[in-house]
Amino acid sequence: MRTLRFRLRIPPEELEQFYRGDVQMVRAMSDTGLRVAFNARHLRPFVTMRGVHGRFVMELDEENRMLSLRQLEAFS
Repeated sequence: MRTLRFRLRIPPEELEQFYRGDVQMVRAMSDTGLRVAFNARHLRPFVTMRGVHGRFVMELDEENRMLSLRQLEAFS
């Protein structure tokens, strides 16, 4: 199993694009410089009135498919 850690700062205005269906994928850069892309629906548990802001860890299987996504730290 592989883990990737990354930060996200998505304001509410940008999240609207996901909810409207204009954008489906979230893209970020991991702490080690790898590109991370995943479906925005995985962020639903982490959405607040301020958007999505925090450090996350994603666990991947051997074929780089997401097994889990959790928030390590929330910040404003």
